[in-house]
Amino acid sequence: MGFMALFILFVHYFILNPMNPKQLHHAYLIEGDRTLAISYIESFLLDNFGIERRGNPDFWYSEHETFSIADGRAIAGRYVERAFDGGKKIFVIATRTMTHEAQNSLLKAFEEPTPDTHFFIISPSRSSFLPTLLSRFYIVRHDEHSTTHQDIEARKFVKSGYKARLEKAKAMAEDATKSEAKDFLIALLKETRKDTSHRLIPSAERELVECISYLGDRAPSVKLILERVALLVPVK
Repeated sequence: MGFMALFILFVHYFILNPMNPKQLHHAYLIEGDRTLAISYIESFLLDNFGIERRGNPDFWYSEHETFSIADGRAIAGRYVERAFDGGKKIFVIATRTMTHEAQNSLLKAFEEPTPDTHFFIISPSRSSFLPTLLSRFYIVRHDEHSTTHQDIEARKFVKSGYKARLEKAKAMAEDATKSEAKDFLIALLKETRKDTSHRLIPSAERELVECISYLGDRAPSVKLILERVALLVPVK
């Protein structure tokens, strides 16, 4: 990697990380867990730019084990189109790996970005990406193992009985913003994955992820969602 590419990568990762809530970069690489990362992206876009995922024809999301050249060509045919409402177009691609051919097919889109078109690539690690493509990314590490205030509250929540959880849900519905409630549920998802004694069965985890998504709606019933989640997590 040349000096200029290293310099750009340094600026993108060490100076611009985390994401700027006032201005969208044209291409992001989000390192971390897929489910947590998409929730993070949804919250970031809704809270800072008023962009919703649900029911939005200009929000395109796809999941892959390996993102191929065919997938890259399909994206290329979409990003040049204009947004339906004249606003921003969002492409979120969650993939474990990406072939070199596919990366090269995306490189032009990142080198000559279409105005108001923004890419979010979610991957467990940047290690499989070419230096030329990495230099175009604004890189964000979404660490599943970091500890925040919401993580501490989530840990208390899972260790509580159903009565205490429902009281917490009621208090949060009255005092917390929609964004704070969503951050709490994301922290709760992290906690149930770390704490084996409170681990959710697959169907319950899917329901928790849906509840996180519902909080991105325009007028969700925060109290009903939190009460449902309070009963999802097993009490030990």
